[in-house]
Amino acid sequence: MGYTISMNKKAVINRLRRSAGQLTKLADAIETEEPCSAVLIQLLAVRGAVNGVIKEYVALSVDECGKKTQPAEMAELLKFIINKA
Repeated sequence: MGYTISMNKKAVINRLRRSAGQLTKLADAIETEEPCSAVLIQLLAVRGAVNGVIKEYVALSVDECGKKTQPAEMAELLKFIINKA
């Protein structure tokens, strides 16, 4: 099981690095005064990418965190995740 989690962590990290690249390009687009519509489309794309990473990371982490976290703390964490999702 640890092998699968490690492989999936690598995928999450790669997705985050791609999102970082998107953010850099987005900042450049704003600095060069690209059309608002293009900037907004890129903002939505970055948000979608980050939301995808969050969902993937939560799915990977809940089991692992559950092993290391007290039940009451885990319940609070899950409530927080659900309310913010």
